[in-house]
Amino acid sequence: YFPGSSGILTSDHSKMLDTLRDTFDIHVLIKPPESESSRLWAVAKVTSGKNITAATDFIKKVTTPGKEWCLMASSFGNRVAAELFNQERDHYLDDYMPSKFISIGIPMYADSKTRDVYERTDHFERCFPSQLRVLLISGSNDACLKSKAPADGPKGEALLQAQSQRWACKDNTQIHMVPGGSHGGIDGSVKPPAVVAVEKTIRSFLNP
Repeated sequence: YFPGSSGILTSDHSKMLDTLRDTFDIHVLIKPPESESSRLWAVAKVTSGKNITAATDFIKKVTTPGKEWCLMASSFGNRVAAELFNQERDHYLDDYMPSKFISIGIPMYADSKTRDVYERTDHFERCFPSQLRVLLISGSNDACLKSKAPADGPKGEALLQAQSQRWACKDNTQIHMVPGGSHGGIDGSVKPPAVVAVEKTIRSFLNP
């Protein structure tokens, strides 16, 4: 599990992972306590060597080449994961590539006055390989799919549908929208039945 830009595992996601641990072996990437940096990720540049090193070192610590496994990420963690899937990069995971990817709150757009508004969507389109199975989990109130998206384009689930159709793995991608959920997918405002539905969807995705 790759956390968001803060590098902190939220309490809601922690509860969800604890529930899933009764069936799955789960590892969470966290900032080492002895680290001098205030952040786990270098959020200004997703391709930062700091991000790549932290992510690849963690993956090689918890799995082995050729082993079937799944990567789960939240928010900015999705951007780091996508970069590792990019076959044009030297840091492409290759033998460590997961067969499945669970994305929570994929950040399609964000406010920016200095960057191309399509920088993130173009990055995701370049990176997801055809063989990867993907589960996108997003809240119906996620600002990165609504208020931060271009005014003349699709929003919410329609945005996820449109963008994922651009990916090489479009035929292997499914979407689960969380009613009332924000950018984290599940949070304190989401009603218990919706949280249970997310957990069931994840279990079904991992054990079809």
